[in-house]
Amino acid sequence: MYIAEGASGAPTARVFRTDDAQTATPASGWSDLTSSSPADAKYGTFAYCTGQCWYDNFVYTPKGSPDVVYVGGSYSYNETGNISNGRAVVLSRDGGQTWNDMTMDGTDFLHPNGLHPDQHFLVTNPSNPLQFFESNDGGIMRSSGDYTDASQFCAPRGITLWYRNGALLAVSGVTVTWNICEWVWPC
Repeated sequence: MYIAEGASGAPTARVFRTDDAQTATPASGWSDLTSSSPADAKYGTFAYCTGQCWYDNFVYTPKGSPDVVYVGGSYSYNETGNISNGRAVVLSRDGGQTWNDMTMDGTDFLHPNGLHPDQHFLVTNPSNPLQFFESNDGGIMRSSGDYTDASQFCAPRGITLWYRNGALLAVSGVTVTWNICEWVWPC
């Protein structure tokens, strides 16, 4: 079981996991999957929904894939083009030990396709837990379900060595392409 705790101020928004939801209590049995250090692989969920957790906040794990977890929040504007892609939606494929920033796709360094701020919900393709449909203030987006290493985009962005390890983890598995869903099925 995953819990996304949205908060503004202190403590900041973060994510927890327990592998024993029937006996775990708030005082024990929960692992913190968040770090405040951008150089840490768990930084992806730090303050993910800023002061708008009442409006943008979800945690989702696909049925049958307990180590795949998606977290969505607002949008880290001050990080975009710097240490992250905005962290609007982050994905972990290893139970929350590392997070990949799904906000921008891997199509282009200067003009990638990206999610609009303010995330509301996410569902996955039942036959591919890595392909997802995401709703935000801009509409509905569909990921390709395939992933690519976009870490070559870090150096041109001027990411310092102190941030580089965290940034490389954050963009090493971004979606290949984002597709805007029209109000016509299929998307």
